[in-house]
Amino acid sequence: VADIAVNGHIISGGTAPTVSVGTATGAGDGTNSATDPTVSVDGTDVSGTLNITSGEQKVVTGVLAHINFSQKFTTGYHVVVSPSNDPAGNLRVFIAKTAAGFDLVTKDAPATATHYTFEYIVIGADGQQPAPALP
Repeated sequence: VADIAVNGHIISGGTAPTVSVGTATGAGDGTNSATDPTVSVDGTDVSGTLNITSGEQKVVTGVLAHINFSQKFTTGYHVVVSPSNDPAGNLRVFIAKTAAGFDLVTKDAPATATHYTFEYIVIGADGQQPAPALP
């Protein structure tokens, strides 16, 4: 019910969200798991870095990664995602909120066997409705 002034850094703590590979990241070559797509997160529900490596084949448009918060927001929330390496800057991406987190979605098929890095920040917004429940 008041403004916040911080004379220093804002540091988020807590458990990292869980992440899983989306279908847009493609598939491996079927013989070597090192060619499979991967996704990882370094951060918390509030902020972090998403690391996505596409597979060797069958990349498409759609969900790159599913991010599920370790603790769901009880209010609405806002997500800002920004590319943080050159390959990520070449993709047109947007987020799709879910009841448990958000999906990072691309309108462009990623290149095969390429590493993409995105930064994210999430802020709860009291007075808004929670994200809709998934069917």
